[in-house]
Amino acid sequence: MNFWHALGGLVLLAVVGLAIEFAVFLKANHDERTFH
Repeated sequence: MNFWHALGGLVLLAVVGLAIEFAVFLKANHDERTFH
């Protein structure tokens, strides 16, 4: 098991998760502004 490979995978997962959460947050923010 390559430590750096595993670490890179975890970092990639974390970045992707944060990007998805950020996109969902922006979309909700935009929808709220549109509806109200």
